Amino acid sequence: MTALEKGQKVNLIGPLGNGFALPPLPSSASIILVGGGVGIASLHSLAEILRDTNLFVFIGGKTRRIFYVWKILKN
Repeated sequence: MTALEKGQKVNLIGPLGNGFALPPLPSSASIILVGGGVGIASLHSLAEILRDTNLFVFIGGKTRRIFYVWKILKN
């Protein structure tokens, strides 16, 4: 993709995989999302849906060097 020109069109396929449904959440809910490897791809979309909650996202990989914590607290 680094060789593409700005505005150049590309063909994509997706989304792939299985979706999931969320149960009703109380307004005071704090949500923790945990993912690693290919499991982190769907966390972004889920985090967008849950952006009005207290949200903590933990992302890890095979080594200790790959670890990320994302915290969003609603006001």
